[in-house]
Amino acid sequence: MFPKPSKPFVAGCICGLLGGIVFTVCAELLALVVFRAPLERIAAGNMPPPPIPITDKASYDWTVISLEGEAFDMEQTRGKVTFLQFWRPGCPVCLMEIPVINRLYAAVAAEDIAFVSIMLDKGAEDPKQIVEANGINYPVYTIEGRPPPIYEFQSTPTAFIIAPNGDVVLKHSLGAKWDDDTVVAFIRQLRAGAGTEKPED
Repeated sequence: MFPKPSKPFVAGCICGLLGGIVFTVCAELLALVVFRAPLERIAAGNMPPPPIPITDKASYDWTVISLEGEAFDMEQTRGKVTFLQFWRPGCPVCLMEIPVINRLYAAVAAEDIAFVSIMLDKGAEDPKQIVEANGINYPVYTIEGRPPPIYEFQSTPTAFIIAPNGDVVLKHSLGAKWDDDTVVAFIRQLRAGAGTEKPED
């Protein structure tokens, strides 16, 4: 059996505990008064801006190169619904997308929809042979340098859909079922000027 603590010992422990609590609270209040302004400045710098909705605008001031080696001015796509895609021949997902985009192209290309599929990292291979070997039916181009900043992306494939008024209404990376009925309907709505609501990504 442990001896029962004396009353003075218990009283001392309680006073010490209360004193520690009072000291901690006072120290925190003092720190808040002294460092409040610097802390507010730091916090303000780290806070993200509010999610203000914006619609990016397409850039038409650039050119791509056709399979025949001729420059194609993207200004020619202004006023059209445009399906703009970036892909690489060595990218498995890019290759898996080809039949899907073929079907989308077959469904809407006759409706004055512009397709610009840009092949990246072709290496020493002939782009024509790559297109033929993979059975691509839609227009394919190459590019010298980098696309405009609005079309920056981290992975391929990445596709953009641009409305006739120049709004970039959709960006999607890593493959999609582009021939889905919802996508076809969305593109036709854009073509008819029926609105620019984005389909779910």
